[in-house]
Amino acid sequence: MAELFLGEIPKQVWSWTVLCGHFVFKFGVFKCELDFGYFIFVSKSGQLLWHMPYTENEQFWTGIAYTIPCLLTIPFHFLVLFALLRIPQLRRRAALRMMISLTVCELLQTIFLAFGGTYLILGVEMNPILNFIHSMILEASWAALLIMHPLFVLERLWFIRSNMIKVEKAPKYFFDPVLAVCWVGGILYTVGYQLGGDQFHLQLDECGWVSVGNAANSVIIHVLYYCKMAQLGIGVVATIAMFVLMVIRRRRGLDQSKIKAYELRYLIQNTVQFVMIIFNMYGYHFIPASVPYQAQVINLEWVIIVIHPAFITILVNREIRISMHNMFHKGSEISRTPIQLTATVIGLNKSTKVHTIEIKKYRKTYFY
Repeated sequence: MAELFLGEIPKQVWSWTVLCGHFVFKFGVFKCELDFGYFIFVSKSGQLLWHMPYTENEQFWTGIAYTIPCLLTIPFHFLVLFALLRIPQLRRRAALRMMISLTVCELLQTIFLAFGGTYLILGVEMNPILNFIHSMILEASWAALLIMHPLFVLERLWFIRSNMIKVEKAPKYFFDPVLAVCWVGGILYTVGYQLGGDQFHLQLDECGWVSVGNAANSVIIHVLYYCKMAQLGIGVVATIAMFVLMVIRRRRGLDQSKIKAYELRYLIQNTVQFVMIIFNMYGYHFIPASVPYQAQVINLEWVIIVIHPAFITILVNREIRISMHNMFHKGSEISRTPIQLTATVIGLNKSTKVHTIEIKKYRKTYFY
């Protein structure tokens, strides 16, 4: 009776009655939480029993917020992917192959987030088997992404450090097996969550992707969570170390003390990415489901995390912009390729001890 009575009271009434705050009233085996004007019934163990359901209008606009940004971003992800594949140095540079793998991860999630959002727009429950497959692909690609991001920063850190101390660099294809391990790790993370009782799926009445099960008390889930946080922490430390090494290299080599724009760009871009993922992971695991719009906020941040790299990459990476330009102008060459100088000693005047040097310059040109 209490559920029926509370369900008939418009949300707007409670929103005006209680502008803010969190009040808890205990009733025997359960407690009633009045959180920002919404009634939620939660058991003493913390399991969500009932809350005021979201309206069809809220479901529709939440689906729009998920779907439209993803659909607009998918073409840019494909552009970045094809541009990376057409760069001539792809076979020699591990960073480019890592960027391809990261782009594939982000593209997969963008497509499936848009696909799930259409069900919210239509107000239709997804088929259980399709929901399971759809959610597992999302979760596995997300877990693989969390492994690849720190690895990418570590590769850049190793590259900068090896140039500074003149050590032998890693073999050309050293990081390729590591990328395969990242994908396997994403699948293992997903299997671990299933074994830990975390049933991740798209739920219509929650307006997003949520976990249902006994995950809060699972040791496996907690271990996996702290493993992910450790990976992200390594990524943050490696980003700061990379920035410091770039500054040191510039001061030693060029004797310049002013911080360059590209150095700040590396620091800010990677730090913001890691901080957003950390907040998302923390909110997913520790913000209770009883908080209104918890699922929507976390899922919208997830959408932002996977769509913004495509635009940032195009804006800041000149090499990719040149490759994209050549995709639409067949037969043209990569513009502004660096001029290489070759110096050869062709004579020596023994009386004056003056060397005669011939300098040749040429430009490498790549045609498509």
